[in-house]
This record gives sequence, C-alpha cells and structure tokens, in this order.
Amino acid sequence: MGKTKKQKKSKKSKTVIMTDKMIRHMRYQQGGLAVVQEIQFFSEDDIIMLTYFDTDNEKAKKLSRMYDKMLLDAKTDSKQYIEKRSDMIGQIGNYIKSNNLYREWMDLVLILLEGIQTDKILHAYMNEMMDTWRELSIDNHGNLICGMTTDGELLYVKDYFGDWDVPALRLRIQIENKLITQEEFEKRFRENLPLDKVAQDENLWAIELFDMMPFINERTKKVIPSSPPKDYSLPKWRLPGSWRGTRIYKEAITKRKFMIGNKGIKMRFKNAESVEELFLMEDIDRNNELVMVYQLKIKHIGAFTGYYRAKKQSFFSPFLRTNTPSFHKEIENFVLGVYSDVVAELDKERKRSYRIEEVLDLDNISDYVPTRIYYQFVSTERKGSNGERVSLEGSRSQRPHLRSFALRKLGDNQEASDEAKQRASEYGIDLQDGYTFVRSYEVGRKLVSHEE
Repeated sequence: MGKTKKQKKSKKSKTVIMTDKMIRHMRYQQGGLAVVQEIQFFSEDDIIMLTYFDTDNEKAKKLSRMYDKMLLDAKTDSKQYIEKRSDMIGQIGNYIKSNNLYREWMDLVLILLEGIQTDKILHAYMNEMMDTWRELSIDNHGNLICGMTTDGELLYVKDYFGDWDVPALRLRIQIENKLITQEEFEKRFRENLPLDKVAQDENLWAIELFDMMPFINERTKKVIPSSPPKDYSLPKWRLPGSWRGTRIYKEAITKRKFMIGNKGIKMRFKNAESVEELFLMEDIDRNNELVMVYQLKIKHIGAFTGYYRAKKQSFFSPFLRTNTPSFHKEIENFVLGVYSDVVAELDKERKRSYRIEEVLDLDNISDYVPTRIYYQFVSTERKGSNGERVSLEGSRSQRPHLRSFALRKLGDNQEASDEAKQRASEYGIDLQDGYTFVRSYEVGRKLVSHEE
C-alpha cells in the first residue's frame, strides 16, 4: 500500500470580527465587574439602606428603583448579573426613551450625588447610570449627551475617545478563545500599555461630561470644551498656591454685590502659574437654585469645566472623586477665589493682604507686584464708560430680554424688604446693606423690576 499523506492541521484564525453589539456587551460586562467589586463587602440590607434617599420627584424615584434592583442582582448572583447586564442597561435606556424621561433621569444624577453618602455605593450606582448614559447616546452616533435645552431638546458633544478600547477588547477575546498563548497575550498587553493612560483620561472626561449634564442648557453649553486637556489623568500643570481659605471665599460669595451678566465673563491672567483663562457664567437650575459654571483653561494643555452650587456651597471639578483630591481642592480654592473677587470684591479694603486684582491691561500694570495675581476681563460686559466695574443692573443689553433675578443697589435711607431678603437667601445670597433682590425684569429698552 502506498503511503498516505498526512493531513495538515488547520490553524484557528486569530482574526476577531467585532460587531457594535459585541463591543457594547463587553463594555457593559466590564462595568458590571466594577459594580460587583464596589459592593462586595456590603450585605443586601446595607445596599437597601445606603441607596435610600428622599425626593418628591416620583418619576426619578421610579427610575432609581430599577437601578436598585440591578445593584441587588449584582450582590445576589454576580455571574448572571454580569452576563445579563447589557440587556438590563438596554431595558432602562428604552424605558427612558419611550417615556421621554431624559430630564427626570438627569435630575436623578443630582439626587444621587446629594443623597448617597457612602462612596463605594455611590460609585456603583453612578457606574450603572453612566453606562445608561452611553446607551442613550447611541441614537446620535459619535456623540455623547451633554445636557438639555429649556425646550427639552438633547444637547450633544463629540465622543472624543470613541472606540479607543477596541484593541484591548479584541485581545481579551483572543485569550479567552485560546487564539493566542498566554505569552503572546502578555507581550501584546505590554505593547498596549499606553491604553491604560487613555483609559484614565477617558474616565475623567466621561466624569466631567456626566456630572455637568444637569447644568448644561443652550446658554451654558459654551463652558464644555470641545476636547479634553492633554495629560488629563497625570496633571503636570501648576495652580497658584492657596492665599485664603476656601471657606472665606464661600462666605464672601453669599455677601455678593454683583451678579454675572447673561453671557458670562472671561478673564485672562498674569502670575497665575499655568492658568491662562477662566470663564464664569451663572444660571438657575431645575431646583430654582443659583449655579455658577466655569471653564478653566491651562496654558498649552487645554480646558476643563465644573460648577459651584451657591446655596449648598458644593464645588465640582473632574478630580473630585479621583485619587488626587488635593488637586481638586487647589482648583476649588483658585476658582472660588476669583469668583468671590468678581461678585464680592473680597479684601479690596485690605490692600496689604490682597492677592487677586483686576486690571484694565495685563501688559501695562501700574504698581506691579510679582507675587500678586492679576486678571483682565476679555468681555466688556461688566465695564462702565470709564472702565470701572458696574453692577448688573447698571448695564444695558442692545436687545431687550428677560432675566430671572438680579441685585439692585438701593438709594439712601432705603432698605430691602423681608420678602426680598428671604428670596435672596433661597438662592444662597445674604443681602448686604444698601442692596435688594429683584426678579423677573426686562433689560434693554425698558427695565421693569418686581421686588419680592
């Protein structure tokens, strides 16, 4: 008999075809692993107790119960939870879309941030909501939801990082299906180590957009940068050292003399370390509270954004819940220091200790002091005819429009009513002598104010 030819062993193809559905499923699985890790040391009763919060927003409360169930499923049967998580995220997303609950869902973000006090439970909860956010953003491919107009239209920003993680996901499938050896996996993983930094940068960018979402509308959207700053997760830039305590700035802001104009204000800086510009804008949020949103621009790096809630005196930066809380505190101190100078003229009467000063021209400063921080308004919205600072009601827009609130300086021997003081306190403002608080007034051709 003749020799039979040996059949060649067919090699498995190492090519992995990744569909959009597969990518989403794997991403949601990874998010599920993070949730399981966060809650592993809590009992079911702990989870029920620690996720409880009080709110009159019934629609937001119903949404929260859907997330509560997901957390309990993660605790009672983590394996099945991870496998089924993409289906659960999809179901919640469809429920929000079909019932047009985007606004209530955004409200829930704020409710959770205030209501859940245990960090690990909060992180697990927000992980569920952030994956829902990505699910809801799919309808506008290549973009992420960043806010909502006053008329209920969704606002989007470009999904800067896109499918950055696909190479890592493909590698994971190859090792799970034994298409590559452990040695090949480790080699390729080392070659893709830069993905770790990209992952950290993407996480911070996502946190920034997600947390800002409840405060972004068609007017405030301008604070959102078009792209994240360079070296986001490993900041090498420097901020000015603390001059006065943040608590002092917060107290000064409550005793303000000025409001920021409707279009916001932008400032350029000198002697502020890496800070190049700061943009500030004020708005009234859905809870009828005064909120300041900001964008901080760093030289040669880029810009990031955050907010300050006047009544609750809570400050957000993308570094708030990271491993570098000290950097968050530096940002808070600097931004609120400038904000307090703009609206309250903090320390103007104490020149010896005064560190932040407004000038008309950064390139031509009289009595220049190297240790002092100087800023110049890019906009002239808050300037008088001679360049002096003026209160909001002292300026006029070219086109009449309605504003919801303002401080108004009273004449001699006049005093604000108790109703005006009460209304101001509801916005986090402690009325000073000689000022009153007005609402619902028109600026431009005619000024009509109604004191409360």
